[in-house]
Amino acid sequence: MRLISQWLGVISLFAGASALAQNSTSTSQFIYNAYWSNSVGFQSKAELHNNSTLNALLVTPVLYDADGWSVQLDSIKLLPLANASIDVNAELAAKGWGNRTAGTVAFQYSAGHTGVLEAELYVSNVSKSLSFTIPSIEKAVASSAQHAVFWLSSGREEVYVALQNISGTAINVSPSLTMCGVTVALTQVQLPPHGSSVLELAKDTLPAAMAAMWQKDNVGGISVTQDGSAGALNTGGWAEDDNSGYSTTMTFQDPTVGRGRLLSTQILVGPAQSILNLDGPFVISSQLVLRNISDQPLDFHGELAFSNNGSLAKAAIPVTHMQAGEYSVLISIC
Repeated sequence: MRLISQWLGVISLFAGASALAQNSTSTSQFIYNAYWSNSVGFQSKAELHNNSTLNALLVTPVLYDADGWSVQLDSIKLLPLANASIDVNAELAAKGWGNRTAGTVAFQYSAGHTGVLEAELYVSNVSKSLSFTIPSIEKAVASSAQHAVFWLSSGREEVYVALQNISGTAINVSPSLTMCGVTVALTQVQLPPHGSSVLELAKDTLPAAMAAMWQKDNVGGISVTQDGSAGALNTGGWAEDDNSGYSTTMTFQDPTVGRGRLLSTQILVGPAQSILNLDGPFVISSQLVLRNISDQPLDFHGELAFSNNGSLAKAAIPVTHMQAGEYSVLISIC
């Protein structure tokens, strides 16, 4: 099955899990993240977690700018199951990098197997009510292609794609955009060794044919291919609407990874004023967006699990058929 999904809230469908590689001795492990922002009004924080119940971790963050230049931060010691936060903006200023507006990061640590460290970047703009999380990768993407799907809640959104070259060799990245059954190739991007770039997609930056499709409730797909070594490209993505304060994360998937199940969490549905510390009523609905990137039709179904007065409740997502290459199905949970 080749099915990718995005929850604008978040989901659970159906995927397998791979066992952690076990080694008898500690070796250097690396986690990569495709985006931090130091632009005016934006704040970036790295959140770290040690999954080990027994061993402390010494984590060394390395920040990269768009051109691939790097600065190493002080190492952080994480006790078993401990957390830590890194104020990226403050670290940039302390290292004399305050004029860098965006870049990427790598986290190095030593362990006997992968999966010991969790890391993600939280990017926010309080004045515009924008926030999104950029997940990290530890296992490099095997395929030369990656795919994502997004939903336009208003048609005013800007969709961003962060591209990170984690290799020591320059690579070329070829992006494409699909909407309403039409696919157009976007401008190719060259990334220097350890360099990065951010693509901006919006109604006023697209070819006229695609701009006409950039409308409320439309769904689109983004694909990127790269000509470097396997695993050279790491990606991240998000959508934001400065007018409404709407923002959400967009995740790219590796088509070579077969999944029997897809799992996600943190689906917000219904009244949320108490969770968000708001005075007035605030009701949230969540959207599930799907894209079949294979050349074969498929059927999918799912299950939504949620808390109901302290007990577990479940609701079925009915069986849905997708044609080969069909790039979107929209399910709304209110």
